[in-house]
Amino acid sequence: MKLFKLVAISLLGIVVLSGCSPSKPQSPVDIQNPKQSDIHGTIIKLTKKQAGELLGSILVEGRKGSKPYDQALIKVTQRTIIYEKLADKVVKSKFDALHENLRVEVRFIGLVAESYPVQATAEEITILKDE
Repeated sequence: MKLFKLVAISLLGIVVLSGCSPSKPQSPVDIQNPKQSDIHGTIIKLTKKQAGELLGSILVEGRKGSKPYDQALIKVTQRTIIYEKLADKVVKSKFDALHENLRVEVRFIGLVAESYPVQATAEEITILKDE
């Protein structure tokens, strides 16, 4: 009986410890580009609303069927980081640089309302001057 208990406890310990393996290492692609843009497209509508943290919103439209989203209504807040990409150089910019018919890439932060178009808050907006 003692031998049976010893074998059962040993097997249980092996099963528990086998689930404690280290996580899978990141691939080189993950390290180089930790988070790609959620939408790449053109600002088709810009609304300015200076209300506390909220600066305004933009409606961005990409190519139909683009992944992950082809259209998004995006809140721009005081915490949103805005960049301008010129040739090989990226410089910091401001909300006032945004306007309709401008090509942008946007990364979201927080929850995404899965309506159509999706609704999200921008973590980062990159203005694409060369496109």
